[in-house]
Amino acid sequence: MLRITQRLLLLVLPAILLSIFVPDNRTHAWYQQNLNESQSQPELMAYYKDFNKRYFGGKLPSKHVYLDWGLTTRTWVTHYEDEPEITEISIGAYLKLHPKSVCMHIFHEMAHLAVRISHPNLAIPPGDDTDKDDVLFQEEMQRLARIGAFRECW
Repeated sequence: MLRITQRLLLLVLPAILLSIFVPDNRTHAWYQQNLNESQSQPELMAYYKDFNKRYFGGKLPSKHVYLDWGLTTRTWVTHYEDEPEITEISIGAYLKLHPKSVCMHIFHEMAHLAVRISHPNLAIPPGDDTDKDDVLFQEEMQRLARIGAFRECW
């Protein structure tokens, strides 16, 4: 019995210690300490600023926006009481050698932001299978295609 308990402790203890001493990378304190605009990857931020101006009319956030290379391509938007909204876009590092793919992924994430901004009260209840947000996202991507936004990514 003692050996089973010791093995279990050896398996569980590192996770417990990590959860106590290593901050979750999605906590307010982590953002406040670790993110500032100068830490964004300059080439990714250049895409974002250019596309925001040319294709989104400057309507997407311009402050508290951070773009960086990550394991996957994702966008997080966090907002804590009495703090500014923070938008973090992560582009999969595996795309670094494919600039046209990077371009398309940035447009993709920016389209999600555009839908969020243009429909701030869009709340989809659990179990709703109408995919309202997906329809709006597809409409935004089609709008971008119609105005020729993707030409430089092909």
